[in-house]
Amino acid sequence: MPGPRSSCCRATLIFALFWQRAQKKKTEWALSQSEQKFVKSFHRSPLTVTITSMSDSRYIDVNDTFEEQTGWTRQDVIGRTP
Repeated sequence: MPGPRSSCCRATLIFALFWQRAQKKKTEWALSQSEQKFVKSFHRSPLTVTITSMSDSRYIDVNDTFEEQTGWTRQDVIGRTP
């Protein structure tokens, strides 16, 4: 028969699991908000912005201003090198 100490430990464990889950959801929400801000800033920037791979300098993404300024579409450059 479990004593009061084991009931307390179980309650603490259950509380800790719920707290950890809540913290994870909060962190995921904050990350999602940050990603949304980045995407908006990247695509709406009045400056030409590109994201390239450090290892081989291939384009990963370009913003709308890049397309307007160069005449190249996103599909034309992604995967290619500058």
